[in-house]
Amino acid sequence: MDFTDFQDNFFIALKTGLGFNKTDYFQLLRPPCPIAVSGNKADQLLWDYFNNIPSHSTSHQYIASNGCQFLNNYAGLLSSLTPPSGDLEAVVGKECVEKWNNYLLHSPVAITLEALPSLFQGWAKPNGFSSVALQGKAVLEKLVNETIFIAQRKFQLYRNPDGTYKNPYWESGISELRKQLGNSLAKSFKMNDLSLTIDASFKNVLIFTPKPGHWYNPKAMALAYKNKSGYPWRPNSSIRWDDTFDPVNGNLARFATSLIVVNRMDILVTSQGAYTKTEQDQIRTNSAKSVCPFNISSSEHLGSDLKFTGDGRMTITISSRQGTPIIIGMMVKPVDSFIAEK
Repeated sequence: MDFTDFQDNFFIALKTGLGFNKTDYFQLLRPPCPIAVSGNKADQLLWDYFNNIPSHSTSHQYIASNGCQFLNNYAGLLSSLTPPSGDLEAVVGKECVEKWNNYLLHSPVAITLEALPSLFQGWAKPNGFSSVALQGKAVLEKLVNETIFIAQRKFQLYRNPDGTYKNPYWESGISELRKQLGNSLAKSFKMNDLSLTIDASFKNVLIFTPKPGHWYNPKAMALAYKNKSGYPWRPNSSIRWDDTFDPVNGNLARFATSLIVVNRMDILVTSQGAYTKTEQDQIRTNSAKSVCPFNISSSEHLGSDLKFTGDGRMTITISSRQGTPIIIGMMVKPVDSFIAEK
């Protein structure tokens, strides 16, 4: 039996046994990730998975992108959009807007959207822009009610004084994950087909789906996705719809929306077909550092073992320690499904 077929059959059996449908966007994380840290480090580990934009994949395997991140690409998207009332810059000038934004960025207190028009008028007069104080206030009175401006302003609050962005966060972290995992149901299944048998049990199985933090505005994303040209796209922007949402090459074309997390997993996989001595040696060589089909390198939290029976059948045992959450996969969804959910 071809080893690639073995891995494909394992994935199909695991996906079905965990209760997913054929149409669900489940992808396997290889190797699985034990959450062996706590507190802020664990939160950041989880959020890093959600912040990474998965690469385009035609297989069942999750492929992390090389530096393509939700937060940074979303920032680029917002910079390419404009509200229907137009830009403040068109009315008050580029220099005024740059100094106004710098003032907002370094404000020691939080400033609400509703306060912006009057605040601008009061700021403009003593800072050399009294001639556009009233015009700027009038424009802002319209902008504070418009989706794109609201999204841009909220995101502006997420910047550091030096112009860099804070680490992205999602509304739930490790504390909520552990709580939900502890309350989630056990799953077990046995499967037999012509190529392999699987006997698997999980004390807890959780689909963990937190929402992005307040830096993200789903209405602005939906507006941009549903309109390939014209409003809300800025006419002179170098970032276009295809750069952002193209199904294959867009930098916001797909998202890791959920983590599949388990507690205490025990899996026994046995091949029905036999492998030749040469095939066994190749498999052992390829598995010297990690054991398929999960590509696990054994640790104190997660372990696996590969053996061959006397008649050439392969057996793989996989187990994890009680109390350590293990991320075994992702729900990776295209942008249209992601927007519909939010």
